[in-house]
Amino acid sequence: DGDNGNGNGGNENGKNGNGEHGNGGNGNPYENNRDARPIVRECTYQDFMKCQRLNFKGTEGVVGLIRWFEKIETVYHNSNYPKKYQAKYASCTLLNSALIWWNSHKRTIGTETAFAMSWRELMKLMAEVYCPRNKV
Repeated sequence: DGDNGNGNGGNENGKNGNGEHGNGGNGNPYENNRDARPIVRECTYQDFMKCQRLNFKGTEGVVGLIRWFEKIETVYHNSNYPKKYQAKYASCTLLNSALIWWNSHKRTIGTETAFAMSWRELMKLMAEVYCPRNKV
């Protein structure tokens, strides 16, 4: 009769009849799993530029710099921006004297080195430039 008493219609090892364990036979072990997570793509520079980001001009003082840090970090936290591009993307929000400073810094250390900098390194560097200890 094909029924071996375990409720699986006589199929061996608890399989569902198509060689799979309850996933419809498509080979995706997460199809019926509540813990499955969707695949998330990395955000791009274009995605970053579409965000309601805050520009930094270099004249806003300590409070303005902290607000800029917080806004950029919020964008990074709420999105899936690769860490390797975070400093590069953030530098694209610099304007006026901050952009002049950044371009000079890039020329000094090299563009590749500047863009390879981590977000934390950029924050530290900008804090040193725009919040010097002797002025705090």
